[in-house]
Amino acid sequence: MTPVKCFHIDDAVPYLKASYRRMALVAHRRHVERLDAADDDTLIVSSDWLLWQECLGEGRHCVHTDHGVVDWDTRELDTDLFLMASDWIYVDGRDATLFRGVSLGRKFVSDVSMVIGERERLKRSLETLTERFAPRQYLYFDHRTIFGRLDGAERFSVVAATAEKFGVEVTDLRDTPAPDGAGTAPPRGPAANWKAAAGAALGAGFERLADAASRVRRILGKPLPGALILNTHLTAIPMIESFDGAKITPMFLARWFPRKRRPGFLIRSLAKGILLIGGPERPLSEEDHAAVEAIHGRLEEAWKEPATGREAFVRSYVRKHILKPKRMIEAAERVIWAAGLLDRHTPACLLTDGLLNPTTNTFLELAKQRGIPAAATWHGPHLQDAKTPIFGSDPREEPLVDCCFTWGRIHEDWLDATSARVARVRTGSPVCAPYLKRPPPPGKRGRVLVLQFAIASKDFATPISHEYTYFVETVRMLQELGYSEIRIKLHPGMPKPGLYRRIADLYGLDCEIHYQGPFADFVAWADFVIGPAVTSAVLEVMAAGKTYYQVLLHPHPVNTAYLDGYPIHNDLQSLRRALQSGEVHDCRRFLNNFTSIYDIPDPAARVWEALRELAVPR
Repeated sequence: MTPVKCFHIDDAVPYLKASYRRMALVAHRRHVERLDAADDDTLIVSSDWLLWQECLGEGRHCVHTDHGVVDWDTRELDTDLFLMASDWIYVDGRDATLFRGVSLGRKFVSDVSMVIGERERLKRSLETLTERFAPRQYLYFDHRTIFGRLDGAERFSVVAATAEKFGVEVTDLRDTPAPDGAGTAPPRGPAANWKAAAGAALGAGFERLADAASRVRRILGKPLPGALILNTHLTAIPMIESFDGAKITPMFLARWFPRKRRPGFLIRSLAKGILLIGGPERPLSEEDHAAVEAIHGRLEEAWKEPATGREAFVRSYVRKHILKPKRMIEAAERVIWAAGLLDRHTPACLLTDGLLNPTTNTFLELAKQRGIPAAATWHGPHLQDAKTPIFGSDPREEPLVDCCFTWGRIHEDWLDATSARVARVRTGSPVCAPYLKRPPPPGKRGRVLVLQFAIASKDFATPISHEYTYFVETVRMLQELGYSEIRIKLHPGMPKPGLYRRIADLYGLDCEIHYQGPFADFVAWADFVIGPAVTSAVLEVMAAGKTYYQVLLHPHPVNTAYLDGYPIHNDLQSLRRALQSGEVHDCRRFLNNFTSIYDIPDPAARVWEALRELAVPR
């Protein structure tokens, strides 16, 4: 049986024409079914990768939206996106969204950066394809990206603006179903809603009890400086396990504390003197409501002056999705809640690994007002030189932290490249060190773990289609080379197992597809790992003593200077040769450059030491 062909973006499709009378913008199979299969004067433009593959297999005239972003100069977006996402909050050079001294607008940097990125992708793709194929009409069903942050009206507005620019007629056949296989959750029934409500009530009760007990313990215990830890589970767990119970009092938000449902872990943590704090959110006072309304008024007054292009688009998005649904009120309530926690528990320092998280940044701004020193670190390596406001990369604002706890030389090079204005304290990476304590793996080659080639929302250079062609071609190659135990691990933030199973079925891929489960268990199972270069998994696998074949397909926004010292496979032919030869390389220098794993044997302990020094400067 002849394998189903997997088309690549750069494949020549001989029957595609130089121009078409119409372009049909589609995102779902039912859109294509409304078109005449024999019509060779309508070019289908699909934002769904699998649908594009199916259309070409059927001989239809079809291109993927990625054809419109080839050779796109994305350097400004790749580096300055998060700064652009803050532009809307400034009026006459000043932040117009301050509430009790905290910038409410900056709490939406992640949201606004996503919608700017999505608009720029859609705009670039459609403009390029229109210039190339010169259609006189768009048949508009849908035009989207995989990130799905723009609603149907916003996506259509991009198409309408492009049509006006090129003088193209638009036939509005708008139909915006959820993407196939995206792993969307089923509607909640009464039982599910009851369970969610009960879970929320239990969580709130646990938080109140933990907070009260923590305050009592703080009063009765030794007068040690407190450190508020606002970290993800990835870095929090090794720090908790390493804590020696002396010289400082760690405080974690009860609602964020890891492994709360494991009694042993929770009891051991509390016995060491770790505190779990929290408190109820309270509605705003009339005075506070008036302050938020005044923010809305300042923005609307400034926006009476009309804007165009990206600025007009962002204003429209902010009005519709931030101001109108009262999300500024929620951000203000978060300020009051966080201020209450700081005032009750008086930490002497703060640490976070969440560089854009609105809650952690709220705490950091309040800490800065109170003169409480703060540090930030990574929870995974950054290889793209995207400027991050928390470190002072935005010249309009001071850094939110005093220093960065760096993992190693590469981390410090990244801070330099992103115009960071903070001190550096090298601590090493708590994430990777636990792997060194495990026994060395046997040198087997049978079990292969393949990691999803996930494209980050801030990455504009890498075509979205790379994710799926990589999946198909990598698994096919492994099967051709005789590997029979193949597991696919999807990124936990991008749940699309249904789509991956459909792709596997179409192309006859014999592999297990996993979405959930501890990553350490997958690493323990595998004899070696294949995956993208842009992931913290690289370092975890190497620290576990297993070979990681790094794939970095062109084009990409990665600063490759960070990857010096270990092979990178820029195409799957290079990967095939490495697998056939059983290629294994010494990763120690590469791993140490990122994590200092051989220079700092216990990074978690070093983080606690650095926090003590931050809390009580010498």
